[in-house]
Amino acid sequence: MFATVKDAAQREQAKGMMTKGMMQIITLISTVAMYPAVCAVFGLYFMMVGKFINKDVSFGTGFALSAWASVPGLLMLPLGAVAIVLASGGQLSFSELNPLSVNQLFFHHEMTHPMAGVLDSINLTSLWSVFLTVIGFQVWAKVARGTAIKVVLIPYAIIYGIWFAYALSKAA
Repeated sequence: MFATVKDAAQREQAKGMMTKGMMQIITLISTVAMYPAVCAVFGLYFMMVGKFINKDVSFGTGFALSAWASVPGLLMLPLGAVAIVLASGGQLSFSELNPLSVNQLFFHHEMTHPMAGVLDSINLTSLWSVFLTVIGFQVWAKVARGTAIKVVLIPYAIIYGIWFAYALSKAA
């Protein structure tokens, strides 16, 4: 996790603070806090887009759509557990916890590679979730499939476009 920290003293200090218990607490708190926050952001986005295209999409509907479409991500829990069990010595890098990521399936970049973060964040379950979001928005907002695809993919295109450009600039 700390391979990118250049200063050896800072790296050792960071390693000393990150005990197994501390990592479990951080993971639990961030998961419990981030999941509803991300659903709320998407709920707000779908509500605003609904107003823009004159469709009645409430915040609650957008929040529910986001929560419903993210269910395939739960598949990562047992897959991550299997990866830990199968790892030699029970230790593996963060990226190896997600065996369905584009990085793990095709590229195999180490965590220190600039493109690793981008490629680790794209996985089969996230693509499945995007597909479900498109279908859900199409049905709930009663719009054409092309409109639903545009509405759902615009935030991903912006976020991943910026992230990809940044990673490419670091790789150059």
